[in-house]
Amino acid sequence: MRRIAWVVMLLADAGLLAWGAMAAVAPEHLIGPGSAPILPAGYEGFTGGSWQQLTATSAPTAAYITLLFRLYGAYIVAFGVVAIVLAVTAPLLVRSAAPAKT
Repeated sequence: MRRIAWVVMLLADAGLLAWGAMAAVAPEHLIGPGSAPILPAGYEGFTGGSWQQLTATSAPTAAYITLLFRLYGAYIVAFGVVAIVLAVTAPLLVRSAAPAKT
């Protein structure tokens, strides 16, 4: 049972890493609610305004929001890497901490 949980945790960590990488590298292609790109969908859902109107009237603001989302993605990538390293090394630590059989 522990091995199954370990595999599920490792798969979840890999998914988190993939999502974060996509958010950091190409957020315009990351699918959000309603199969729309996540940045416009998130902005429109939160503010009720139009992403196209924001980019037309205040391009620097839209660029700043995109930069923040990319930084968030990079943070998620770093967290995913740490989670995967912990998931991979945890079974090794448990085995090394077990008392030796005589």
